[in-house]
Amino acid sequence: MSLSVGSSSNPNPYDFLQGLQQGTAQSGASSQSDPLAELLAAVTERTRLIFVCNPNNPTSTAVAPDALARFIQAVPSHILIALDEAFAGVDDDSRAKCLGLLATFDMDVVMTSEREWGCYPQVPGLGISHLARQDGVDAVLVTPWRWDGRERRRFDRAAV
Repeated sequence: MSLSVGSSSNPNPYDFLQGLQQGTAQSGASSQSDPLAELLAAVTERTRLIFVCNPNNPTSTAVAPDALARFIQAVPSHILIALDEAFAGVDDDSRAKCLGLLATFDMDVVMTSEREWGCYPQVPGLGISHLARQDGVDAVLVTPWRWDGRERRRFDRAAV
């Protein structure tokens, strides 16, 4: 990440979360406060990136897909939203809804997972690159796949 002069960043989300929890406790507000509302309230004209870790680690606080959708709609369009859904895999329905937000808001995605391919009916299309390597071989095999919203197929580069 690169910041310009006058920019600010809190590189440690745990510190940020502890700060929100301490601020909530000191203000007498409910500990069940809405973390996305608090995050949205902290947006200024200098904000360029919002990083949402959902469910949050280490607290495991999870935001429902519909609340996340409302948050994305409320964020000014010039701000990049990064969603870390690494721990969203509690069930197929939650993963499908979270990934469906990509299509709803015309968002780009980069995912890294040894198990999650993103192939759900809520996702109308994906380009997938499966990477494989073997010990002792200085190379990585890239196998391209395409998801069309119904079926995952191996992509034939020669046909392009």
